[in-house]
Amino acid sequence: MLKNLNHFRELTNLSNLEVLYLSYNDITGEISPFIWTLTSLTALSIGWNKLNGTLPAGLCKLKNLQELDLGGNSFEGNLLSCLSNLTSLRALDLSKNNFVGTIPSTLFLNLYSLENSLEGPIPMGFCKLHELKFLDLSRNNFIGPMPSCVDLSRLRYLHLERNGFTGPIPNVISRSLSLVILDMRNNNLSRGIPSWMSSLSNLRILLLKGNNLDGTIPFELCQLDKIRIIDLSNNNLFGPIPSCLKNIPFGMKDALDDTFSTRDYSYENHHPLFPYLYGNGFHLFQLSISDLILHEKEEVEFISKSRSQSYGGNILYFMSGMDLSGNKLTGPIPLEIGNLSGIHTLNFSYNHLNGSIPKTFSGLENIESLDLSHNRLSGQIPTQLIELNFLSVFKVAYNDLSGKTPERKVQFATFDQSSYEGNPLLCGPPLERNCTSTGVLPSMLPPSSDHEENDLFKLIFLWSFAAAYVVAFLGSIAFLYFNTYFQSLLSSFIYKYVLSHR
Repeated sequence: MLKNLNHFRELTNLSNLEVLYLSYNDITGEISPFIWTLTSLTALSIGWNKLNGTLPAGLCKLKNLQELDLGGNSFEGNLLSCLSNLTSLRALDLSKNNFVGTIPSTLFLNLYSLENSLEGPIPMGFCKLHELKFLDLSRNNFIGPMPSCVDLSRLRYLHLERNGFTGPIPNVISRSLSLVILDMRNNNLSRGIPSWMSSLSNLRILLLKGNNLDGTIPFELCQLDKIRIIDLSNNNLFGPIPSCLKNIPFGMKDALDDTFSTRDYSYENHHPLFPYLYGNGFHLFQLSISDLILHEKEEVEFISKSRSQSYGGNILYFMSGMDLSGNKLTGPIPLEIGNLSGIHTLNFSYNHLNGSIPKTFSGLENIESLDLSHNRLSGQIPTQLIELNFLSVFKVAYNDLSGKTPERKVQFATFDQSSYEGNPLLCGPPLERNCTSTGVLPSMLPPSSDHEENDLFKLIFLWSFAAAYVVAFLGSIAFLYFNTYFQSLLSSFIYKYVLSHR
């Protein structure tokens, strides 16, 4: 077990050293100055030793640091304000030391890349924030319900994704009437989507992907007439797709306001609160700042064109989509979905949808990505889809589709076999199955009306009856011909009743 940092002075010759890990030893004394010469360090871990004294200003020279672990020692005194110069820092651990005084007001101004790893319930201290407009607690380990005393009446942006929240979507959010973005992806939320969701009349983006939500998609979602992006994928939702979703314009009527633009949050003469960890608790500290400007840019993740992409700032004005994939939805796709002329991305894959692909989908004039794969859809692919001029991703794989693939022209000339595979009765390029009379010709017949089906049944019956009559007659003749006993009977009959009366 290592005892003293001074034993490592020879490391100063390693000018390109990037990682120095000396944690969980028995090192005593103060931090040795030789470390400041290792300016290529990206990770310095000397936590959980017996180091003491104050933090030397030399630490601030390591401007390439991304990870700094000083926790579990006996450091004392004030924190260094120059730590704000470590602009590449992603992880900082100062826990379990003996620091005193106030946290420097400029410490977090430049640490844009810093990732907190907070855990436990959301503290009651948030109830003191009465002007809260932007709250991002994403990518932590928060659990339990949000305190009901939290004032979210002015909140516009709420990011709680990638935590451990359980139970229903918190009712306290129903009071956020100014909410523009609600992101609670990848938690453990359960029960259904609450009916009070319709009260969030200013909501533009709703992201509930990757939870355990069940029940049907409520009618109330159709009342969110300002919504641009809905992501309910990878849950346990069941039942039909509501036809009323056609009422959502998906941004077609939106004005270019300042909803998603880069904005400055000024805290002149105010005292903003920032989180920090102390022991096993989560606390807020207050900064006394006269001129603090924080530049915030709204940014969300959404799967479009088969890949997850990040959309931020003004680009959100021009993006719209609905992702219902990875659920247990049943029934046919409503014809009315084809009225969503402004939508860019539509994903209904990995459900139990049946029926045919609506011909009305030709009305999806701005669609760029359409994924209907891994369902139970049947019938032909509507030829009208060739009219979709902006379509760059098209997937209908692993259904029960039949007939000929759409003609390979315009956008459909770019789609390969992966768009159609897993449909045994589908033929035509780019598939290897040709549409021939010996192949899948019966599946290529267009859907017939009830009258046509009755006529076809009559025709088949008549031909079957005629064939059976002929077979029976020929069988009788053959039987008589080959049986000598019946031949003699036939001869006697002909002689007695035919020849004798001549």
